[in-house]
Amino acid sequence: MDTSKSTDKLSEELKNRGYCVYQHTVCSLLTDLDYSLQSNKKMKEGANHPDRDAQFQYIYQRVKYFHPHNNPVIPVDTEKKENIGVLKNAGRE
Repeated sequence: MDTSKSTDKLSEELKNRGYCVYQHTVCSLLTDLDYSLQSNKKMKEGANHPDRDAQFQYIYQRVKYFHPHNNPVIPVDTEKKENIGVLKNAGRE
């Protein structure tokens, strides 16, 4: 069984395998075995790069140069992904 399933999904899968067990029982059994439900953690990212505006101005200048010469401009996001804030995610797996 996949270990990233909710207690509800675990209960359903156990029923599919022939065990008559309810979600509350699965939760109790996992608690007795010192397992705990985990939720997604949100974190704040660091501040913006000090040259952020300069970076965009450079890109804008390059686009202005290439478009009149009929050259394509292809945007590529090569930066790491950052959270935009502390957002609630009530899902539990």
